[in-house]
Amino acid sequence: MSVALAHIGLSLPLFGGSPVSSEAFAGLGVILFFVLSGFLITLLLLQEKSANNSIAVRRFYMRRILRIWPAYYMVILISIAALYLIECYTPAGNVLWCYLFFLPNIPLAAGSAIPALVHLWSIGVEEQFYATWPWLIKKVKNLTGTFISIVLLYLLLKFLFRYWGSQQLYTFWYYLRFDCMAIGGIGALLVHGRHKLLYHIYTQPIFWIAVAVSISAMYKVITIPLFKEELYPLAFLIIIINVSTNPAVPVKLNHAALRFLGKISYGIYLYHPLMIYLCAWLCKKFALLHIVQYSGYVPVYLFVIAATMLLALASYRLVEQHFLKLKKKYAA
Repeated sequence: MSVALAHIGLSLPLFGGSPVSSEAFAGLGVILFFVLSGFLITLLLLQEKSANNSIAVRRFYMRRILRIWPAYYMVILISIAALYLIECYTPAGNVLWCYLFFLPNIPLAAGSAIPALVHLWSIGVEEQFYATWPWLIKKVKNLTGTFISIVLLYLLLKFLFRYWGSQQLYTFWYYLRFDCMAIGGIGALLVHGRHKLLYHIYTQPIFWIAVAVSISAMYKVITIPLFKEELYPLAFLIIIINVSTNPAVPVKLNHAALRFLGKISYGIYLYHPLMIYLCAWLCKKFALLHIVQYSGYVPVYLFVIAATMLLALASYRLVEQHFLKLKKKYAA
């Protein structure tokens, strides 16, 4: 939701306004997603390896395909059709192939991303993460050292590309974010191995410090040039470990409303840029731009969020849910 609100603010020029910079909300939301993904996927794979003494990689890929691919390809189809009808826009063939083969972070780095689909770079990175991670968990013995090495290598190359590489190479590497997955993986190792460090992570002062760092990051109270993205994942990881595994955590997230939003959250993320373009088109078609400008663009926020949630719910009920039932066949 933070990413959706941030993108609406950045898209206000479509409605004749000035962009509202919400980079922190958008960027931090995606960082949190990557840390959570690294934590959850690693923990599930570790549990499977402990229970079965191996990892069924084919079953892993089938579960991920059934969860990610149907809605992903649907939003590409709908968005390209809508962009053609609204703006007569057709993407270049090589760019479209990148999206179809889960490489949308390449057009992003090259500055040729498809409008309304720019945000799919993170889904591409997630799929690239899936391509490597089960093999790491299955084959590598020293996972702690491997994950720490991934973080350090990512930081080193980011520094080198920033100051001695091309802008496109730096942008591609910056958005790859395997460091966040590895940080999440380290947290999974701590939880799975019941490491003594958990005793300190579970303390309330550490938890509230992590919350404070997260909130300060949203409002840019704390800024560390070049390496700020490595401080925030640690804070997010502490929060994730506590809310998911600490019975004494003071914050409880197991509410019906949050479970509902969790079910449709993938759709919210996928469809909100399309709803922004649709809202802008409707405002222009029916000469409503002066009304939304006069009202401080509040109708834009309300329409996009409401329409996105309805579309995400429809996508979950009509498309995703059917594939999720099939996913159970491949449970490990």
